[in-house]
Amino acid sequence: MMRIVLGGEGPNELGGWCDQPPYRRTPPDMGVLEALLRRVRPDGWIVVDAVVWSSIRKFRAGGHADAEERNVLGLALRARERGADVVVFTRDCDGDGPQHRRRRDSIERGIARANDEFPQGPLVVGGLAVRMIEAWILALGGERRSEEMGRDGLETGFRRLKLPLKSTPALVEHPSCGVSRHPSGCGVIEELAETSDRGPQLCLRSQRSRSEAES
Repeated sequence: MMRIVLGGEGPNELGGWCDQPPYRRTPPDMGVLEALLRRVRPDGWIVVDAVVWSSIRKFRAGGHADAEERNVLGLALRARERGADVVVFTRDCDGDGPQHRRRRDSIERGIARANDEFPQGPLVVGGLAVRMIEAWILALGGERRSEEMGRDGLETGFRRLKLPLKSTPALVEHPSCGVSRHPSGCGVIEELAETSDRGPQLCLRSQRSRSEAES
């Protein structure tokens, strides 16, 4: 059974994992990220933890690593501590200006470095949701060019789908979370589809790593 740790912006991405443990259901209510992953690989894996992006304990990286890069590394460390095989995360892009391109570059550096820092696992699969994960729902619902929409465009698109923008259960239960094609800009889901085929090898690698750490 592949063990996964999720990372995301908030309740829409992570669902009930955003609730504090005393108030968290068992199992936690599903968020959009888990729902999308379930349609790629319905079984053979479990979510063992999830972390809100703003709450990640930043990795103390040397050199010139910025906050985004250290967050990716911190999430990978958290997953390693939880004995996870894979980290899956999304970070909202929020725009297409220079600062947003820098965010994308920082995220990519963080993923590459995390996989170098932790060669025995977990494998880090993640990236930017263009512009945010809600745009993926619109794309799955048939909305064109949703990755270019700002907040007003998203709200208009959600009204057409008769969906509340900030109702996680409604987003998770919407039929668009169950269709077979991938939304534009959703490389994270495609990467997980490839990663899930390597599940047994990843689990074995992670188990060996934990055994070495305990010895």
